[in-house]
Amino acid sequence: MPKDTRHNNFAQEHFDRQYHENDMMHEQFLEKELLQKHEIQSPKITYKGAANEQDSLALVALYNATGGDNWDNNTNWLTGNVAEWYGILVNGDGRVTEINLSSNQLTGSIPVEIGDLTSLTKLFLCDNQLTGSIGSL
Repeated sequence: MPKDTRHNNFAQEHFDRQYHENDMMHEQFLEKELLQKHEIQSPKITYKGAANEQDSLALVALYNATGGDNWDNNTNWLTGNVAEWYGILVNGDGRVTEINLSSNQLTGSIPVEIGDLTSLTKLFLCDNQLTGSIGSL
């Protein structure tokens, strides 16, 4: 085999290998980015039973007081199982433990009923247009 042909074959193999590695790295990056985007946008559901009535009423008050109809994402709110409402995490006892409605166009003030969520451990409401104080939790 002539020297030029061997050099061209080596160069082509090197290019093909490098292209394949870059392509795989790009696919892994896209998968990771998609997973992170999905985690941020999707609510976590850990419970399929009925939510505690007190918690449900507190969430309805939050929805009504903060313009829920105009939120960027109000998927399943006021319909069906509370555990399927966007941004709500419910534990195995049907109690709301987390609310994550950051950057969701909430406006108004946080209702006093939020204090009725006695199992709430995480509350994420940043980057909205809320006024007033949270009260006692």
